[in-house]
Amino acid sequence: MGYLLHPTIPTTAPDWVLADIGAGNACWTLDVAREVPPSWKLHGFDISSSQYPATQYVPKNVSLGILDAFDEIPADLVAKFDVVHIRAFAAVVKGGDPGPLAKNLVKMLKPGGYLQWDEFDTTTFAAHVPSDEVSKSSTDAIIQVWHGFAKKLDIQLGWLHILAESFPRFSLTLLDYVRLEPTDFLRKAATDNWMMALEEVGFIIVARGGEAGAQISSADYTLLLDQAMYETQRGVSIWIDMQVVLGRK
Repeated sequence: MGYLLHPTIPTTAPDWVLADIGAGNACWTLDVAREVPPSWKLHGFDISSSQYPATQYVPKNVSLGILDAFDEIPADLVAKFDVVHIRAFAAVVKGGDPGPLAKNLVKMLKPGGYLQWDEFDTTTFAAHVPSDEVSKSSTDAIIQVWHGFAKKLDIQLGWLHILAESFPRFSLTLLDYVRLEPTDFLRKAATDNWMMALEEVGFIIVARGGEAGAQISSADYTLLLDQAMYETQRGVSIWIDMQVVLGRK
């Protein structure tokens, strides 16, 4: 996208407070801390602190805490933030309804605050070939395993196509909508990332067996993964569109 915070957000504003929801290892939070004034306060939140860096590596204006964004928002976090950022919740929203999550995010915003939602549109999860001479059958098959896994867990993806259209329903004014479609210079890097993700999904499938929604044994999944890896070495790429939606309360 070329930015961490959308250019509409005035990063020169003094003394702002930002929340990063689903912070993971806090890499985004820490990166943004380098781009905004040191007077900003940045709070990273996740459902677990297991991926957070050691506190010795975190700047003084950054704090990392635990928050389940689907639960009731604590009173001390209501209307506290000038900016709320959320990224990659496609595989977390159940039942195809991001409304309860979105309403919690809006609740955290001050009046006039900005919500930036960066999301993978996993309905576009697909394999692509550089030429008709290259097969992608195994890569297609392993992506279908993922879709079966998601369906079993009630991860419905239709809301991703209309996320921007939904912002007014969440009491937000839509300011911008950007979609990053397949880009050749990023194809290889994106493919390597998604292959690692598909490998991790395999471990979950093995751990949960039939409960995971994919009727495939661990041995067959490993073989399919190896075959898909071979196809990517011949030029097959995997892509999921990224979208950035910016709204204001």
